Amino acid sequence: MKTVIAKAAKLPGIQINEAEHAWEISVQKQNDLQFEIMVPREALEWFVTVKTGNALDEVWSDWVDYYETDGETADGLRSQMTADVGHFLSALLNSDVRLVERPGESVGLEWKRDGHWEKLTMVPHQ
Repeated sequence: MKTVIAKAAKLPGIQINEAEHAWEISVQKQNDLQFEIMVPREALEWFVTVKTGNALDEVWSDWVDYYETDGETADGLRSQMTADVGHFLSALLNSDVRLVERPGESVGLEWKRDGHWEKLTMVPHQ
């Protein structure tokens, strides 16, 4: 994970705070959308919260955790998590993002990838 964080720190548009127990990553997108990504140093999980407006009201959040289901190892899960965080940061930086409201659902997020709007997902295999 340290390699992904180090690479991300060099990219424009990303701010990283190296807290004691987690990396706190902030990405400002268009439409006043502020992405706050928290990646704990020891736990096999990570979180994304999206805020908007001057008051930075929370409009969306999600998390992913990794646990053994079919004999995976902790190292294998950590490797998958690292790849997922790297993919998410890359896709976020290279995509337009918008809030969408669907009838009967909570507010969602979409990102424009390859010229098409699609539901924002934290991991590519969701």
